[in-house]
Amino acid sequence: MGPRRPAVYVAFLTAFLAVLLAVALAAFLVVLPAAFLVVFVADDYESGSASGSMTAVQQIDGALGVAVLGTVFFGHVDGGTGSRTAIFGAATQVTTWVAIGAVAIAFALTFLLPKRTREGAPAHA
Repeated sequence: MGPRRPAVYVAFLTAFLAVLLAVALAAFLVVLPAAFLVVFVADDYESGSASGSMTAVQQIDGALGVAVLGTVFFGHVDGGTGSRTAIFGAATQVTTWVAIGAVAIAFALTFLLPKRTREGAPAHA
């Protein structure tokens, strides 16, 4: 086992926390308002189906996100040259920027959501 490299661990944790922050921000800014919109736009008798559909879409989105970010990360690892640390560092940076870009796009798309819910539904804006 080789010597420990604290700088590598700090770089990894910094990149990991950046992605974690981006995901948490996306969940707060995008998923929560979308969930409210789906449930409040649906009629009362459709609210169960709307909630189930929302959960299914969230699961598909999560799987798609992991697949895309995993493909980006391992595509850069596979094609990288240099030391293992440099390869993984570069792959982590690219993947982090892709994740942040996806969060920015999702945030921008929230402005295309309807501004009003159905009549009689409580307003949460």
